[in-house]
Amino acid sequence: MKSIISLIALLLFFCNCTKKVEIDIITQKTAVLSSNTGKWQLNNVSENFIIQPLTAAQRSFIKNYTSNGKFSDTDGLNGTWTLPFQDTLIENYINFSSGITVTQKYFINILTTSQLNVTYVVNGKEITANYQAIP
Repeated sequence: MKSIISLIALLLFFCNCTKKVEIDIITQKTAVLSSNTGKWQLNNVSENFIIQPLTAAQRSFIKNYTSNGKFSDTDGLNGTWTLPFQDTLIENYINFSSGITVTQKYFINILTTSQLNVTYVVNGKEITANYQAIP
């Protein structure tokens, strides 16, 4: 009986540590995403693993994430963002034409102080976008 209690206590300890590590990573990634100027310029886009040529507008496309959970971009979108998990970025904004609140979920492939690489699905197509931090 004593060994079962010890095993349960050990499992609870590791479960609590895992949760704390997850929160610390989220805090770190939140800081990285909104650090410096919080501005990220689009470098390249692939659709279903095929790199697409960027238009002039796409080459100058910039997203700005602030530390207070707001974001904006050069297309005129404004909204809020969160990192609920270490590999998930969620943006909420109002659709221009419909007025409906949109939730866009991104899988974070890479997030460093210089690079943001995310994947998301639009109309059944997997899109991967790579951004470079703007100092």
